[in-house]
Amino acid sequence: MQRNRMSMTQELSKQLQQYIDNTLQIRELSSPQIEEVEDPEDYRLVLLENFRRIGTLALENNRILQTVYYPLLERKELLTEEETEALKEFRKAHLNAYSMENLDLPLMWRQTKKLLADAKERGSDHDIIGMIDRFIEVCFAMLHQTERVQPVNPAGIRYRNEGLAEGEVLLSYLPKEAFAKLSEADRETVLVNARYISALFARNAEVGDDMERVNEEDLAFLRRALALADDPFYREAVPEYNWVYHTFRTLQYLSQLVHNGNERGYSEAQCKEIYDYTARLYAFWDKERSALQKYTTDAMMTFAYARAAYCAGASDAESYRRALIGLYENIDDRNYSFFNNSRITLIPMELTKLAEKEGLRPQDAGEVETYYERLITYLHRIPKKGSFSFLLSYLTILLSHYIEVPGGMDFETFCLRLTAALHPPTYVHVRSVAAFSVCLVRHLIRKDPAQLTGVLDCETAEDVKRNEQKIIDFTEHAALCHDIGKLFVTEVIMTYGRTLLDEEFELIKTHPGMGALMLEKHEDTKPYVNVALMHHKWYDNTGGYPAEHSFEGMKDKAVISVVTVADCLDASTDAVGRSYKTGKTLEDYIGELREGRGTRYAPYVVDLFEDEAVQADLTRILTEGRDENYREAYRILKSYRAPES
Repeated sequence: MQRNRMSMTQELSKQLQQYIDNTLQIRELSSPQIEEVEDPEDYRLVLLENFRRIGTLALENNRILQTVYYPLLERKELLTEEETEALKEFRKAHLNAYSMENLDLPLMWRQTKKLLADAKERGSDHDIIGMIDRFIEVCFAMLHQTERVQPVNPAGIRYRNEGLAEGEVLLSYLPKEAFAKLSEADRETVLVNARYISALFARNAEVGDDMERVNEEDLAFLRRALALADDPFYREAVPEYNWVYHTFRTLQYLSQLVHNGNERGYSEAQCKEIYDYTARLYAFWDKERSALQKYTTDAMMTFAYARAAYCAGASDAESYRRALIGLYENIDDRNYSFFNNSRITLIPMELTKLAEKEGLRPQDAGEVETYYERLITYLHRIPKKGSFSFLLSYLTILLSHYIEVPGGMDFETFCLRLTAALHPPTYVHVRSVAAFSVCLVRHLIRKDPAQLTGVLDCETAEDVKRNEQKIIDFTEHAALCHDIGKLFVTEVIMTYGRTLLDEEFELIKTHPGMGALMLEKHEDTKPYVNVALMHHKWYDNTGGYPAEHSFEGMKDKAVISVVTVADCLDASTDAVGRSYKTGKTLEDYIGELREGRGTRYAPYVVDLFEDEAVQADLTRILTEGRDENYREAYRILKSYRAPES
């Protein structure tokens, strides 16, 4: 019996390791190194071959999930000790709390929930403490990923609240009487979380939250964590605990409270207190540099001090601006470490917030444009091996506060170049959707112009014909902007190898709303808000998303309908990015359109596909046009290739 159990455990570990190996291979295949492709004609062929291979790996991964992994998580009975250990080992390859990189975070969320429930049923303090520690870690990682889509979807509040609730259980072991009963290893876990749980405070705060109260609670929590290092009881109870690191991390958390231009709104007195802690952090770092150098850099310490000083009124805006610019100019563009990833986005983010607060001076315009150009170049060159979650979070904040400068990149161009850097298949997709949309709207103007009345305030079919080129241009740019919201859920759209989980699909469904929010911020892109918001909504309002919106009162509904059909056409017929299905033929897609005519799709757009001239034009775009879009993506990626050393 014992030998049989060992054999089953070994087989489980082998299967889980196979999933990890497959996932790592999928990551590499989905983002081929541009240096390995010398001919633009080969780029799409390389991607096609890679996604065929991804499809094979995906089938294997899904088999492992369906027959091995999910049955463990769904089992009502307690897992065996061997099964639990195998899952814990599986987790180590998926989540790095230090760098916030992950392979498959949603799986870890579900797994940790199961293991925590088992630990509570067993009733062992040691098991409960260990699993709550891991649960808080994964809650923060999920929260960090989901907070980007607030306020479109407040899903992150769930992770925040569940993490804090379990954190209260863990902290119930901190009082001295309870603490003394724990093993030394469990005492260390409790001490770590005495500071780390603060990461969940005020993240995705609910509407109506008293931020002044929450901010004070956060400060009080960290004050207490810092005081633990000066308490002889805890010092003696855990003699091997790294108190230097504990003090450093707690002070660092305190210094970070005023991030993003003090967006949480700490009071003047609180900012001064945070500045005092940051000054203490800087001195502590200088004293303990040899022990802490793997956890930060001189530049990050200088940055934290300059930010806290400005927020506390200890330095003026110009001094802060000069400090940020000096730190930015010294970034090594070939260093793709966690700290450099943070600096390349974090410093421009703070400079943007500073410009919002103090005003953008004429002499700053060139600097701002340089930040954006440099950031895009860096993003094109960074290896796409992990999720780089922190970089994406800073990037989306920067995106939300983008400043258009005279003569510089407009918001639409910036977003398209970001898309090309982060996920080239999506860049090709939006260009293809734009081409399909232009084709369809041109034929619609030719065949049934009355359907476009209302667009650009055209009142009659004759108005539509007179404004043909303006309507075509409007449609093209609206289509190019329709998926801007996907930048906020990049990690989810890069999930290949398994079917999306419900919580991931909920995140995907936020991209229309997030895109609309971003486009609304800029005069040039405001006209495209409805197209971004409604391109996944059914024509008759009976399906699709966002569920809470309808077409009522939207004069540009015809253009939305065109882009919707074009979007589905490209998604259905392009094999790149479709790791489970091959691309469909145009004839197959026309059959789907006919089935959805009048419900999912506008009848007048579906009817265009019966025209041989329309089919001929679309076929040309599906072949020559799409190939040219992949060549264009290749040229962009190649242009950003790092120069030879």
